[in-house]
Amino acid sequence: GFPTTVNPILQNGCVPVFVDIQFPTYNIDVAQIEAAITNRHALDIAYAREDGTPSTRRIQPGVLLFWGKVWTIGAWCDLRQDYRGFRVDRMDILGIGPTFTLARAREIGREMDALRGV
Repeated sequence: GFPTTVNPILQNGCVPVFVDIQFPTYNIDVAQIEAAITNRHALDIAYAREDGTPSTRRIQPGVLLFWGKVWTIGAWCDLRQDYRGFRVDRMDILGIGPTFTLARAREIGREMDALRGV
């Protein structure tokens, strides 16, 4: 997320330039995430846990939710081999991964609905 990528830039005396965020929240532009869900593209992301521990993941996003204060992606996580929630304010999109099948997208959607109790 924002702190995990900006801090090293500032610590090295550089000036960050933000091109994929929305002001004034500094969150990722959710249009990129919506496009990945619509087009069934996996996303390669840098993610920071609540305690700040960073990791790199490939996720297959199924749903984008707004929980009052933060956007959250419900996705299949290749690293954990499980469905996970990823807060948008703790992630950076590193790249667009491969397309996953429509059958896989439907499966992810059903699992996300089940987790939400729909």
